[in-house]
Amino acid sequence: PSASFLGAIRTISYLLFFLLMVNISQKQNLTKRLALILFLGIGGHALAAMGALKLFGDTSLLIEKSAYFGVATGGFGNRNAFAMFLGMGVVLGLAQCGRFGSQKGNFTSRLLPLIAMWLALAIILTALIATQSRMGIAATACACLLALPIENANRAKHLVAIAALGIVLTAYFGQGLGERFSDLQTAFSTRMALYAQVGKMIGARPFSGHGLDSFPIAFEQFHAAPVTAGLVWDKAHSVYLTLWAEMGLIIGSIPIVLGILAAAVLRKKTRFIGENYHLASAALAALVLVGLHSVFDFGLEIEANMFLFLALIAMGTGTIDKTKGSST
Repeated sequence: PSASFLGAIRTISYLLFFLLMVNISQKQNLTKRLALILFLGIGGHALAAMGALKLFGDTSLLIEKSAYFGVATGGFGNRNAFAMFLGMGVVLGLAQCGRFGSQKGNFTSRLLPLIAMWLALAIILTALIATQSRMGIAATACACLLALPIENANRAKHLVAIAALGIVLTAYFGQGLGERFSDLQTAFSTRMALYAQVGKMIGARPFSGHGLDSFPIAFEQFHAAPVTAGLVWDKAHSVYLTLWAEMGLIIGSIPIVLGILAAAVLRKKTRFIGENYHLASAALAALVLVGLHSVFDFGLEIEANMFLFLALIAMGTGTIDKTKGSST
């Protein structure tokens, strides 16, 4: 009961934050500035994480590392959660670059801001590759295809640029990434064994669930070989399974349904060219990224990721000028 009480407080904080962001998103100029601040903030976090990894003896930003040595973890302490955070920064930055690149006017006056945007995007992408998070990189790659609407005249150029940038940065900062992908079969077998036991946990209470935030305690009743006992399994490593295990199949599916509805609204908004239409594209891409990543990991259970995700969805679903056209 104590765990569920704290979980309820956290859930209410998510709801209030989202409502606040929806209210802010009605002001287009403020939303545009906030999106830029978020992007640059993620870029600053990525730069600090790379500094901690390469210049300060592979440390975390706030505490001494106890795991994930040799990879970027930033202030998260977990590479996969950090990768989700950075991935949302990549799609937000790509959408911003698309907006800057499509604006009419003097190219010279737009050149320096565009260079600064791509530099920040390169830093975030570098840190993402340095996390060596397989699912984080794969989900981000898929999401980038949606970060720019089809109507954007420079969509193909930006996608080719981000792909080329990713290949170059992987060559320099992706040491060990190939080994992680080659070990994919072993990791998949471990996850399947874990998911099978979580499935039994869901089957024991399919409708009531075991209680919000109760997974670390309740899973011990189902934990057995071949899932190793040498680790504390306090996460299901799948947001969907966590929702169903803790809140049951009905209530636990509500966030998933809300995500699908949000995707429908965002997809509709990306078809209109207006002042902040790029934010709808960024939010849709972030939704796809989070949805894919959450199949095999718990990044969205980390509050920092949830708040960033909600901010992007709120800004993307906010009011935009519904003036049809082919470019901004």
